[in-house]
Amino acid sequence: MILVAGLTPAWQQILCFDSVHPGEVNRAAEVHWCASGKAINAGLALASLGGSVHLLSPAGGWSGQAMRDELTQHNVPTTWVATAVATRVCTTVVNRAKATSTEFVENAAALTTQELAAFSAEYRTLVSRADFVILTGSLPRGTPVDFYRRLLQSTPCPALLDARGAELLAALDCKPRVVKPNREELAKSVGRPLPDRASVLAAMRELVERGAHSVIVTHGAAGVWVMQGGDTWEFTPPKVTPDNPIGSGDCLAAGVALALTRGDKLADAVRLGIAAATDNVAQLLPARLALDRVEEFKSRIPPPTLILPSSRHLLLPRQLVESMVQHARAELPNECCGLLAGRRDGDVLRVEAWYPLVNEAASPIEYRSEPRSMFQAIKRMRQENQEILAIYHSHPTSAPVPSRTDLARFYSSDVVHLILGFAGAEPLMRGWWLTESSYEEATWHVVDE
Repeated sequence: MILVAGLTPAWQQILCFDSVHPGEVNRAAEVHWCASGKAINAGLALASLGGSVHLLSPAGGWSGQAMRDELTQHNVPTTWVATAVATRVCTTVVNRAKATSTEFVENAAALTTQELAAFSAEYRTLVSRADFVILTGSLPRGTPVDFYRRLLQSTPCPALLDARGAELLAALDCKPRVVKPNREELAKSVGRPLPDRASVLAAMRELVERGAHSVIVTHGAAGVWVMQGGDTWEFTPPKVTPDNPIGSGDCLAAGVALALTRGDKLADAVRLGIAAATDNVAQLLPARLALDRVEEFKSRIPPPTLILPSSRHLLLPRQLVESMVQHARAELPNECCGLLAGRRDGDVLRVEAWYPLVNEAASPIEYRSEPRSMFQAIKRMRQENQEILAIYHSHPTSAPVPSRTDLARFYSSDVVHLILGFAGAEPLMRGWWLTESSYEEATWHVVDE
């Protein structure tokens, strides 16, 4: 059984117009009502695909009762947690003339401490017999930011987490099997814009480094990026005439979860998820899928593109690495900084010399190269016919991942930026290619002279 749980369901109104004229009276050609919200959509999609599913959701008031009634009609097993406040109502406006859908979202009302406790208790009971879990949706205001983290701590099976921002980051150390933000949600989570593919991949890698087993990022019809271990793929969805894209990400999550419980590899699971999302885009009501259509869309998805890392790599003599670590230790609790120089041989950057610099800032959170030591290092490089291949500095109390300050002060996108992190018991060094807004991990190797 796949358990789908979320705190923010919605009773959805869908208004269809032949055309929309702002500032005027517009009369809908069609009006539809249906149960929706991320968890509801994922549960309905799983049932449509033939999966064994159990849904856990709050519901209250007239709108909550309407939602209960529809889920009963669809024969979706559901545990409802009663709430004092009525379930929110959201509205989708479909403009047929421009083939657009506009969503008007009512934020979910806060749940009481007792209601959250009741939800958690029901979750612990249900998850004990689940094979897979989908935790999805934003948290209502006032909900502890670590709410998903607490649920995952009591989850004995693999989980897919579809969340964003602080609640996503707080749960990563529980090592969810899959996390699935869209591109906008990913940017919100890492706290910076993601203007290009390189910046998206760097942000995905950051989630993996913080504990996610794999990351799936959606970007509408533009594509889907998937990262697991050292592999990254890009999928292209089949083209389809859109009707209403609301809920497509939830259908993708459902397809991925179902395929993984059947033993499929992640890449194959994503193909089923994309097919389910594509079928959803072509339908008016969210998550009301047809298995035959989904299978047809799946057959039209081309093989994914494997995104290969840069072939450039840095070769570091072991003795120089040891010298860098000693330099960093000697400067604690402040950051250290320095340069590595040598020669380029095609894509191979061969380091020959180490030039420690003086950190003029003398700070534990930033470095600023002292001009005199920098001048002396550059002068010596010219004498030896060397060029700068890498810059290094340390993070005395944090992981060796570029900070916003590092991005703002990056020297060049053509040199490797090495960072020594001292957050753990032993120092850890990682290398990065930087731009002004993103970073991508660099390949480097220690060699014996």
